[in-house]
Amino acid sequence: MKTERCISKDFNVDVISSEIIKLCNNTEFGSNAVGILYCDTEVDSSKLISALSERLSIPIVGGTIMSFLSDDTSAIFTLLYGDDVCFSATAVDLSEGDLKTKIKALYDDSVKALGETPKLIVPFMPFIRNTNAADDSCKVLFELANGIPVFGGVHADDMVDSVAAVFCNKRYTQNSLALLLIGGNIKPLFAQGAGVTKISAYAPLVTRLEGERLYDVDNMPFSNYAKELGVEMTPEGRLNLEYGILSFEELDGLPEYPQLRTISNVSDDQSYVNMTASVPLPSRVSIVMLTKENVISSTETAVADIKKKIAENEVDGYKYSFISCISCASRYFAHIGGKNAEKEFISKELPDGANFYAFGEIGPVVLEQKVQNRLNNVSLVICAI
Repeated sequence: MKTERCISKDFNVDVISSEIIKLCNNTEFGSNAVGILYCDTEVDSSKLISALSERLSIPIVGGTIMSFLSDDTSAIFTLLYGDDVCFSATAVDLSEGDLKTKIKALYDDSVKALGETPKLIVPFMPFIRNTNAADDSCKVLFELANGIPVFGGVHADDMVDSVAAVFCNKRYTQNSLALLLIGGNIKPLFAQGAGVTKISAYAPLVTRLEGERLYDVDNMPFSNYAKELGVEMTPEGRLNLEYGILSFEELDGLPEYPQLRTISNVSDDQSYVNMTASVPLPSRVSIVMLTKENVISSTETAVADIKKKIAENEVDGYKYSFISCISCASRYFAHIGGKNAEKEFISKELPDGANFYAFGEIGPVVLEQKVQNRLNNVSLVICAI
């Protein structure tokens, strides 16, 4: 597989589209190609997709994002092509109907269009206000994937949902799930960084969890556990932002890879906390902190890991030409009021990647050739192909 990319610094749609079209016109890619497009929310992406669709015949899939992991970037377009790979790009509207039925039909159609079992699934996830569409979609998709790695990001939350969208080919919508399937001669690699600091060694057992709502730990209200650690609820019904992150260690899964969840809000009667996504059971939970030091340390570890894996797997003429790094918005906000060390480090070490912040990071944990796909929070996920 070969890769060409266009990283635009201009927010004018005419300029961005002309840069992308020039890149495609100067590249001999034949008929077997796909474009991946990420746009800052300040770009009129609807107009951009329309302009590109008029001039380019290749499928284009992507979405808007809150911020790139590089300064002053407005859009990143990546052209993937090659005689030894194959692609399919499809989408479905999720605003009405049974979500599981629609995603299964979409996945079946995508595999049929690909013509073989995919080696990598790249979802472009929706956000639908007041629902858990991303979490629910991931559960269905992971089940369908059945061990095939899934990598991507949730493109918006309620801070930017009015200007956020997912696009596939000529379609532009806020309520769609788009899938890019890649098959053929690829060997995807992954790395993850998720550093946090526990405020106590005490990690109680989750004893009542309903979806994304955490009620009880060790058979007592979660709020009691928080208060025992000196973490008080605010009058607005939220935990102190500094402690608004939970770490879950699976007892029957991969305890060395805890899943992090941000707390979106606390119920008025403080009987439960709402999280951004569900977690597997049985698990133990800890209240943790995210510091700037946590962010940069885990970023350095993940980048070193992916570089090591690339070096080990570039054998027999195989070369890695595409890399993408997706970091949680929480890690972005950890740098508010100072220099963004994570953005600076990624810009230096992975300057040609499709690197951006998201509101949910989708990536697999791979142990002994077994893949466990996850929807993460407060983490960094990297994929190379």
